[in-house]
Amino acid sequence: SVLCIGEPLHLLASQSVGPAQGTVGPSAHHSTFPIYSGNSVQVNLSHHRHWQGPTIVNMSTSATGSTPSITTNDTPATPPTPASPAPRKHYHCYCLRSLDPSHQYKTYIGFTTDPHRRIRQHNGILKNGGARRTKRAGRPWTFVLVLHGFPDKITALQFEWAWQHPDRSRVFRAVVGDTEAGKMHRRRGVKAKLDIMRVLIQYCEPFCTFDLDVHFLREEHEGMF
Repeated sequence: SVLCIGEPLHLLASQSVGPAQGTVGPSAHHSTFPIYSGNSVQVNLSHHRHWQGPTIVNMSTSATGSTPSITTNDTPATPPTPASPAPRKHYHCYCLRSLDPSHQYKTYIGFTTDPHRRIRQHNGILKNGGARRTKRAGRPWTFVLVLHGFPDKITALQFEWAWQHPDRSRVFRAVVGDTEAGKMHRRRGVKAKLDIMRVLIQYCEPFCTFDLDVHFLREEHEGMF
């Protein structure tokens, strides 16, 4: 599989990489992730012949009284250009860390369909949007990782909630136990968030059944994972 570290978010390829050896779990693996839209599908209709209407019969007769002439319209027409399909949304969960030296253990877990726009909202570059927690303290923020591959928005939001609240998540507590889930929730820092995510994508259903891509922006965080 391909591990992408430190690439600008708006330059990432809009394609997923299939599972390979050395994956972190049964289905999760490191890869690039699509940010804006899915691949458009262009339908080639050039080989089709299109009906041009009824046969045109010329009922006029010649001076010699010959039979009417028949003209057929069987020349293939230029096919209309098919409309491009609507862009398919991609659903991401992500982890931020604060670059403020006075908040070195401060992190944030979130959900988005556009990571490049979302990080600018968290940092106040875009005025609309951004979570209240990231406005109060911790700016500037940077990505630790972005997780992609959820089949729909609801599933991604469920993963975000379980990642934020492992002590209250039934699927998480069923794997590690109530006591350990509480301990992991109270830990702070990037390593603590990565440990929770690892349990979710490796052992917790339904998340462990998905083909998830993990994109790290720094090699040191990939090493923690």
